[in-house]
Amino acid sequence: MAVTTTKAAVQRTTDGLLLPNIGRLEYVHPDMLVVDEYNVREEEVVPSPGLIASVREKGVEDALIGRPLPDGKIGVLAGQLRMLSAQAVTAELVEAGRKRDVRAVPVMVRDDLADADNDTIAEALALSLAENQLRQQMTTADVVKATQQIALLPLSKTKKRRIARAAGLTDADLAAAPKVAAMGKEVRDEAVSYDFDFQQLADLAEVEDVPGAADALAEAREEDRRGRTKDHGNWKHTLASLQAEKQTIAEAAVLRARLTGEGYTEVPNYWYYLQPGDKHRKVAELRDDQGEHLDQEQHNAQCPGRAFILDDSRSEVKVIWACADWREHGHRIPGNGPAAEGKAAKQGPSPAEVGKKNKAEEAARQVRKEFVKALVAAKLSDAAVTLTLRVMTDMPWWYHHAVGADARDDLAFLLSEAAPKESASSRNVFAKVVARFRKARRELNIPFAQVAVAYEKQMGGKKHWSRPGQDTADWLRFLVAEGYTLSAIEKEMLAAVEEKERQEAERKAEWEAREAERKAAREAQVDTEAEDAEPGGDEGPVAAEPDARPEAVSAEEAQVESGDAVVQPEDVGDQAAESSAA
Repeated sequence: MAVTTTKAAVQRTTDGLLLPNIGRLEYVHPDMLVVDEYNVREEEVVPSPGLIASVREKGVEDALIGRPLPDGKIGVLAGQLRMLSAQAVTAELVEAGRKRDVRAVPVMVRDDLADADNDTIAEALALSLAENQLRQQMTTADVVKATQQIALLPLSKTKKRRIARAAGLTDADLAAAPKVAAMGKEVRDEAVSYDFDFQQLADLAEVEDVPGAADALAEAREEDRRGRTKDHGNWKHTLASLQAEKQTIAEAAVLRARLTGEGYTEVPNYWYYLQPGDKHRKVAELRDDQGEHLDQEQHNAQCPGRAFILDDSRSEVKVIWACADWREHGHRIPGNGPAAEGKAAKQGPSPAEVGKKNKAEEAARQVRKEFVKALVAAKLSDAAVTLTLRVMTDMPWWYHHAVGADARDDLAFLLSEAAPKESASSRNVFAKVVARFRKARRELNIPFAQVAVAYEKQMGGKKHWSRPGQDTADWLRFLVAEGYTLSAIEKEMLAAVEEKERQEAERKAEWEAREAERKAAREAQVDTEAEDAEPGGDEGPVAAEPDARPEAVSAEEAQVESGDAVVQPEDVGDQAAESSAA
């Protein structure tokens, strides 16, 4: 039974408007419908009781979308749940002997999709994907599978892009589809429980082998949401760290397989001496019977306890040779007593912590450079222009050392240009880049990129996180103002500089307070001296009373006051004797 009521046969209306190709409407018996092979919904295809009840009461009111099949039936591309509901209700009616109550199902039949070429397949997939997502949320697995099918079709990029847009997908979704499809089901289900979108799934697919990757990314996404970061900075930093960890795991796996295949035993790493009684030790810490250092090559060739430690605290995994049981194999540890087997912990971060911070710093550097690259490509803010001109005119020492020819590769990266192949002495290397930025009227973006290279180079030293300076803080603060999200290690560096600034401000305030006190004391002393130097009042010196008489003065005091010596009677003889002797 098929009753045709309308057919879209024209391409435009009488007013010249384009007509969408929605097919021709047919009313079809439910048993004439089958799920098309290109219908993307494969999981959770059991209609809900509510949908079945609605179809039982009113029938299917919204038309399905299908295409004619060679056997005369209609392959349903969109509307599978409605089709199954109609078929379930039909079975109930037939069983109850009520065949005349069976309702027809409206279907928009797409005759243009009857063929099985690549274009038809792509159109059918896109149609099914878009319609099903609009009707009822599909499972992630269905979306991934459909997207991968479209991505793998041998079509031009332009046609794939058009089909992807029709299905509500982006070019990035198509590019990520193979990676997402290759994910393990357990990891993908875990990610779905976190409600990751398609691009987030693609990122997780890169690092799914890293333990706890999904949890770490989910936490980073929540931090971005709480902080309302526009650049998803926490997600990017976490992903970069997971990518570095993935590389470390891969390198360690290769080394582990090779060394265990050669007969070595892997033992746990440690940074300082273990507790007394532990069996394994690094060969570099052991001595022979004569107290001499063990030769590593000789130990590895002769000692049955030859072992290795994988040190993954650095940017590259390092092999440390060890002995699995140094006592059993006759080795010694220098020194006597407990000090030989246990050392007090050193001050400061352990090598493991240092390695972790080094890795975090390198991962943050990569995310930071990508952010700066985007700034260089866009119109510069007033703050970026001011920063560029200030650094170029101040010419700090680190800028002077960073603008040489050896920085061209870094500059090329920020300018979205391939690294120059010319020698360091070549001229006019970035002629095309200069022309491109001049055409866009963004000439100042190039010197901004140079300034950015200089800032990054002064931060590129080993363990820079342990000694950040004012220039590092200025650069990070500028990036934050531009919308950048700091990683944990960058926050730590900025906090260290800010603590120095706080301490310096306190010292300056204390010095200024002391200077103010000294100044006040000096001013008070000057005032006191000035008061002492002034006459003792406005009335002048006080005159003696008329009837006041001076006290009597003895003859001796008068002679002393007049400067004449007073000669006592007993001194006359002595003076005469001294005169005769003379």
